[in-house]
Amino acid sequence: MGEMYDEFVRFIKDSDINEKVETEFVDVIEDGLEGYDEALKLLEKGYGLPLTLINGKPRFYGGISNEMFYDVIKKHI
Repeated sequence: MGEMYDEFVRFIKDSDINEKVETEFVDVIEDGLEGYDEALKLLEKGYGLPLTLINGKPRFYGGISNEMFYDVIKKHI
């Protein structure tokens, strides 16, 4: 998943929204989910990794689509 995240970060850095977006990768195995209550609830309900939250709200799970993320992020900025 780290590789998918890195690809997403490159995609955003090459986009017109790069200066308006902050990203963070949380490795649930290494870092745990302390402080990420919303993500923990989703995992407990059976949602798959990776989980993507935008402005703290769950938006995607089970995969990464750079274009879909971009479209949602663009609407929120």
